[in-house]
Amino acid sequence: MLKAWRLSNFKSVREPIEVALAPLTFIAGANSSGKSSILQSMMMLAQTVRYSPPSVPLALNGPIVQLGTFDDVRHHGVGGEEIGVGFDVLLRLHVRSRAAERSARSRAPRSTLGGVHA
Repeated sequence: MLKAWRLSNFKSVREPIEVALAPLTFIAGANSSGKSSILQSMMMLAQTVRYSPPSVPLALNGPIVQLGTFDDVRHHGVGGEEIGVGFDVLLRLHVRSRAAERSARSRAPRSTLGGVHA
């Protein structure tokens, strides 16, 4: 699950921000406070992962979002060649022991097909 999103020097967001995310998250704020920038950066990253070749560091334009050039997404008035996009993900691993696997298989109902046990 996506737990947090970080952004800096991207469109209307100049200083680094971190937004905590939950299963249901509302984003509200004044005009030009970064609401659309957060959503567009998420779409940009999804687009990069899903549609661009490994040689392309960021897919600014594609089927999900059209952002223009790097100069269009970099915060106005800030020089440099970097924008910051980051996230935290919570992964829950479900590990079953071999004994638990054998027990689950032995309890599973067996199907029969023409008198042959599967």
